[in-house]
Amino acid sequence: MSLAAIQPAAGKGPKPPPSYELTDEEKAFVAEVGAGEYEYSMDVTLAHSMGTLPGGLFRPAGSEAEYEAALYLRDEMTRIGLKDVAIETFPTNPFTFRGASVQAMTPGGKTLPASSYGGFIGTLAEGVTAELVDVKYGFEKDYVGKDVQGKIVLFSMYYNKQAWVSYVLYQAELKGAVGAVFDWVGEETIPNSLYVTGACSRQYLAVDIGHNGVAYLRGLLANGPLTVNLKSDVTLDMEGPGHNVVGYLPGTTHADEYIIIGGHYDKWWYSASDDSAGVSRLLGIARAMVESDYKPSRTIVFVALSAEEYGWAESTYAWLQGSWGFINASHPRMVGKTLAYFNSEGGGTRGATTIYAGASPQTYGFVKGLLPVFDNFFSKTAPWSSYYAPSFAEHYIFSTWTDSCTFGVSGLPWFEVRSSRAVPGFNYSYHTTYDNIDRISGESIAMSVISSGITMMRLDRSVVAPYSLQYLADRLMKTLDNQAITAAGIDPSPAMSAAQEFKNEAERVWHLAKAAKPSGSTDEINHLLMETVRDLGWHLFWIGSDVQDTTLFPHQQAQRDSFAIGEALNALESGDVDAALVSLKKVTAIWWAVNFEYEVYHEFVINWVNPDLHPLFWAEGRLSVYTDVLQEYFSLLAKKQAGNADYSAEMASLGEKHANAVGDLSSGLDIVVSTLTSATAQLEQVESMLT
Repeated sequence: MSLAAIQPAAGKGPKPPPSYELTDEEKAFVAEVGAGEYEYSMDVTLAHSMGTLPGGLFRPAGSEAEYEAALYLRDEMTRIGLKDVAIETFPTNPFTFRGASVQAMTPGGKTLPASSYGGFIGTLAEGVTAELVDVKYGFEKDYVGKDVQGKIVLFSMYYNKQAWVSYVLYQAELKGAVGAVFDWVGEETIPNSLYVTGACSRQYLAVDIGHNGVAYLRGLLANGPLTVNLKSDVTLDMEGPGHNVVGYLPGTTHADEYIIIGGHYDKWWYSASDDSAGVSRLLGIARAMVESDYKPSRTIVFVALSAEEYGWAESTYAWLQGSWGFINASHPRMVGKTLAYFNSEGGGTRGATTIYAGASPQTYGFVKGLLPVFDNFFSKTAPWSSYYAPSFAEHYIFSTWTDSCTFGVSGLPWFEVRSSRAVPGFNYSYHTTYDNIDRISGESIAMSVISSGITMMRLDRSVVAPYSLQYLADRLMKTLDNQAITAAGIDPSPAMSAAQEFKNEAERVWHLAKAAKPSGSTDEINHLLMETVRDLGWHLFWIGSDVQDTTLFPHQQAQRDSFAIGEALNALESGDVDAALVSLKKVTAIWWAVNFEYEVYHEFVINWVNPDLHPLFWAEGRLSVYTDVLQEYFSLLAKKQAGNADYSAEMASLGEKHANAVGDLSSGLDIVVSTLTSATAQLEQVESMLT
C-alpha cells in the first residue's frame, strides 16, 4: 500500500488540536500587566489609607473616608485613560467607626480593644458602665436564673449554633440588657484577631472583643461579679449618600452591549484582600487594556462599588446596596444588554499557585474551556512557571455575600476568575485586622489580572454569547424532590419535563453558538440570548433558607417546608410527639429559632421580611415564603413535658399551614414550568437562526 493511500483526503480527517496560545492582543495586554507592580501599589494605597481610623482602617459606606476614596478612584480611572468617569450616588445609612474598648472595672483591670459592626450604635464619650453577665451562647435558656436588666451581657457567637448575631442580640434586648460584648468563634482563629461584619440588625449597642477578651472577662467573672465600661465611638446616620465610581472603555462595533467588572472599595479593617486586591486588579485590567491599545467590540464597564459590606442599618438585606443601586437605579438599561458581570473580589493572596474560576451555570461552559489557556500560559511563563498548578472551576447560582448577587437577580450571568491556592486557612484573616498587605503579593494579583483580562477579552470577541444554560437546567433538576412533591399531592413530571426539554434545547444552542460565524442575524441572536438569560434570572433566582440569605429556586423552600410539616402531621396522627418535634425543626429557620423566645423569630423572620416595615432591596419580589410553625413546636414541647397527649389543636393549625405550604410549592413549580417553557421557545428561535 502506498503512502498516499493512507493519507486523509483534503479537508477531512481528525481536526487539529485546539490552540491554547494567546492571541497577539492578549499578549500585548499581558505584557502591560507584567508582574503586578501597578496593582500591588494600588493595593497598598487602598488598604493603608483613606480610613476612618489611622492607617487606613475601616471605610464603611457613606463615611467621609469612603467619599475620599471615591474621589481618589475617580481621578485614578481618569488618569489611566477610562472614558466618562463619574461618581454616582445611592441612598445609604452612613456608618462611621472610630474605635471601641471594654474596660474591666477592677483593680488592675485591662482595657480590651473592641470592634463595632455595621449598623450598631455607639456610646457617649464616657461610655456605658454596667455589671457584666455571662450568658454563654445567648439562648433563652442561658438567661434562666440571671437578672440582666440594665446590664451588659457576654456571649460567644457560633454561626452553626445561633445562625446570626442579630438574633442573639435581640434576645438580650428582650431580656433588658443595655449592651453586649462577644466573640465570633469561627471567624477569629488567629490569636488576638477581631472580626467585623454588617450587623443586619436592629440598632443596638454591642462590640466584638475576640477570644482572648472573652476568656479574660470570663476568668474575672469566675471570681465574682464584674463591672465593665463599654465605649464605642460610632456615628450612625439614617440618611446619606454612598458612592460608586464608574468608567468606560467604549465598544467599537457593539457599543450598546456591555461587559461589566466590579469590585467593592468599602471595607472593614485594612481589607488588603477583601477587597482592595479586587479593586486593584479592576484598575489593573483597565490600565493594561488602555496601554495595550485594546479596542473592545462591546463597551467594557469598570465600576468601583461601595456598600457591599454594609449599607443599611435596619434591613435583613443590609448589604450589596452599591451594586443594587448601580444596576437597578443608575443603569437599568444595561439589564438585558450585558453579556456578563465579572466580580473582582480578592485574588491577591501571597502564595497563590493556580487559577480558580467561579461562574454562574450560564457562563460555566465558556470559562471552563479557558482553563487550558491559563494553564498553558502560567506553566510556561516566569515567575509563575516554577510553582503553577492546574486550574480548576466550579459553577453555582451566586452567593448573596458578593456583588454577583445583585447582578444575578437582575438577570446577568457572572464570572469570578482569580488566583487561588489549595492551602487551608484562607479565611483566617477574613474581615479581621490580619487582612493586611503582608498577605498580598504583586505576582498573585497579576495572575488574577491576566486570567480575568483574557476571559473578558475572549468574551468580548465572541460572535454569539457563549451561554451554557444546560448547567442551569442540571442544577434545577437536582432540586426537584419527587418524593416531597408527590407527598404534597402534586405531579412532579411537568416541572421535570420542562427542565429536560430546556436542557436539550440549551445543549443544541451551546454547540451551535460555539461554532457560529458572524452573520446578518448575529446581533438579533445575541439580544435574544441576553433577554432569555435576563428572564431566567428574574424569575428563577429567589432568596431564602435558614438565615434568609441563600439562593433558591422558586419551589425549594416550600418543598422543604411542606414535606417537613407533612411528616410532623403523620407523626402526631400516630401519637409520636418526639418524631413530630424533630420534623418541625426541619422547617426553614426553625432549627435556630427554637433556642430563643418566639418574639425573636417573629421579629426577624416575619416583621423584617415585610417590605412595608423594612426595605428588602435585592430580595424584593423574590423572597421565599416562610411558614411559621414555631408556636406549634413550643406548644407540643410543653404538652410533652406535661404528659398531655391531646394534639388536636396543634394538628388543626399545622394542617392549615401545610395546605398553605403546598399551595406555595404548587405556585413555585408553576413559575419554574412557565419560565422554562418560555425560555425553551426563545432558544428554539435562536437555534433556527443559527442553523
